[in-house]
Amino acid sequence: MQENSRGIQQHVREFKRHSVTCKRIQEAFSNMNKIQEAFSNMKRIQEAFSN
Repeated sequence: MQENSRGIQQHVREFKRHSVTCKRIQEAFSNMNKIQEAFSNMKRIQEAFSN
């Protein structure tokens, strides 16, 4: 019984670690979206200047 609960605790720890990794990946993707938005804004500014 003791062995079983220890195994469950280990699984919970691994799951928490994975969820943290998922959050970091989501943050990275949202940062990429912000960077893309910034680039498209820069393109609009360049177009405005060229006109």
